[in-house]
Amino acid sequence: MMDLLVSRLFEAHRWLYQEIGDILVLKYLSWTMYPMALAAFSTGFSQSITPHSGGSGIPELKTILTGVVLEDYLAIQNFGAKVVGLTCTLMCGSTVFLGKVGPFVHLSAMAAAYLGKMRTSVTREYENKFKQNEMLVAAQAVGVATVFGAPISASR
Repeated sequence: MMDLLVSRLFEAHRWLYQEIGDILVLKYLSWTMYPMALAAFSTGFSQSITPHSGGSGIPELKTILTGVVLEDYLAIQNFGAKVVGLTCTLMCGSTVFLGKVGPFVHLSAMAAAYLGKMRTSVTREYENKFKQNEMLVAAQAVGVATVFGAPISASR
């Protein structure tokens, strides 16, 4: 869904650029100000919701897997801020080479942590740290596979 929204808004940006006409100053401003406004909104929105949504997320996830507890790093508020921020950043015209993999890995780990919490609340089982780490590792693999469009498979 995120890729569809990004491609549609990128097409709208190109349409705006073509419809402006032959005034070079307006073309320049439309081509530069649109991405700058989206990047500024992305940064401001993400930082206003939660400061944990900034950056790649991979170093922090590696830290979590070693056993360090990072409060609110895998929270659902962080998920929402990261989705909006990443969507606006990708609409600026960035590609996989400008850091799409790290945020998708972080997003999938947040989704896995949330699903794990839902499972423990429904089944009323004790939360197993080993199972939680397995879920996070699998989610990180799903995040990388999502970026490159690879089919998700696993072998055990």
